[in-house]
This record gives sequence, C-alpha cells and structure tokens, in this order.
Amino acid sequence: MKSYQKTLHLMTVAQVNAALHKLGADFKIKHLSDLVFLETKTGKNTIDQGFVAKGNHLYAITAHYRDLQEPTNFDRGQLFVSQKATAKTTASPVALDQLNGTWIAAATTTSANDTGKLMVKDGFMYQKCYDSIERSAIQDLAKYTLVTLNQNTIYAAQKRDAAQAGYQLTPKSIASGDSIGYLYLFMNDHELLRIGAGQVTSYQKTDSLVAAADLSQTDQTIFEQLDQQKPGESASTITVKAGPAVVGMSDSINYLTDATADQISNNIVIGSVQNGHVTIASESTH
Repeated sequence: MKSYQKTLHLMTVAQVNAALHKLGADFKIKHLSDLVFLETKTGKNTIDQGFVAKGNHLYAITAHYRDLQEPTNFDRGQLFVSQKATAKTTASPVALDQLNGTWIAAATTTSANDTGKLMVKDGFMYQKCYDSIERSAIQDLAKYTLVTLNQNTIYAAQKRDAAQAGYQLTPKSIASGDSIGYLYLFMNDHELLRIGAGQVTSYQKTDSLVAAADLSQTDQTIFEQLDQQKPGESASTITVKAGPAVVGMSDSINYLTDATADQISNNIVIGSVQNGHVTIASESTH
C-alpha cells in the first residue's frame, strides 16, 4: 500500500479552481475546506469527490489523482443543475377515476410492440404489445411515506430519468410503468408523458371510454377474476396466439416501486369465461 500511496495526490487549491473554471464556474475557492466531503453511512468510505454549490449549480470535484505509467484522461468532476431550475411544467394533482379512457400518442409510428395507444380503467393502465395485453398499476405516490420512496431504488431511477428529461417525478405524482422500463407520468387528466430511452412521448386523452376492440370485457373479467382467485398475485399479461388465452401472473404490477413487477412467476391457461366466471384449464409455475 505504501507504493500505492506514493502515486496518490490530493488536489491543490489551484487545481480545484482550474477544474471549477473548466466546468463553467464564475468563482474560486480559497481553501480545500471550502469543499464539502461526504462519508457513506455504511462502511465509512469517503466519497472520492468534494462538493461546492452556487445558485442552482452543484460542482462535484474529483478530490485526488494518481500517477500512472501511461498517459490517461483525468476526470476533473461533474456539474449538476438544480431540478427545480430546469424542470418543465409540473404535474397537477388528479383523481384516478378522472384518468379513465383512451390515450393516444399522435407522434408515434405504430408497430406491433408500440401501438401509440394506452387504455386506462379504474386505476390500471393497459397496452397491447404483439400478441399480449399488459396491465400495470397506476400509482398515487402520495400514498407512500417519504422515507419509503427515498429508500426505493426503482423510484430513484425513475426520478433521475424524469429529471434528465426535464420533468419532476415527486411524492405527489400520479404515474405508472411497464415491463420495458418506461415511466408514464400523468401531468393532468388529459395529458400523459412517457419518459424513457432518452425520449419523451406525449399522449392525449381522446375519449373517456375504452373501446371493446381495444380492451374487451372478457379481458377485463380475466384480469379481475384472477386477482381474486390468486391472493397475493396480480394478473400482469394476457397472451392469445393459436390456442386459449394464457395469463402471466406476477407478485406485483407496481412498476414504480417494486423490482419484481416485471417478473412472471406463474402462467395460467384459461379454460372458459362464462357469466363473469373464469375457469382455469392448467397452470405452470416458473
């Protein structure tokens, strides 16, 4: 370790100021103690950056560097801009029952895996993909405690993706997700944003009803009945190919807070649907 320590150097004040200048800062520090250094709560490892903020800008400066045998690029640090300073229109509070209807993304080039159409009914979002209909829960994040959300890695990742796109996912948001990893953020009762893969797609509610051709009553019955017949599980997908309908069951369809939401644990083959009652032909557990 002594040989390693000889190659390790703490940044000087002049080097920090040079890094700040390179990142666009209009100020200089006078002492290294002007930087804030953080220590992780577990393991007591020091984070390899010193932080300083001015206005809406947070500068994270690399604290030290090493001598190497070969020339290499040196990461001076990073610049972060306050989410509040860059965020676009903030989502408005809206009741779940006001979201029911058909939502269309006019700019979408439709395909088998992206029809540009979403159906919302009674707190759930439905969309067609190839031979399947996928269902996800629309989550009112205000029902979760702030501590629970702040400790949730799925929520944190979606919040970061939203911020990078210029929008805010907050503990007051109404939102949903899907198996691909997209975030669906309801801005109000007529505008919905799909955020992910470096793109933002806007959906508008075109009808307060859902057409049977998009989501049949039989499909709705299957989703509802299997939720009831399989306590602790949620019907996630219905797939129809050459044979009978096959329902994929998951432990959860809360895509914004549950890492298991996109994992199918059980496939159920539907026997029949008569008078609102679903009969199971067979099932196989993964």
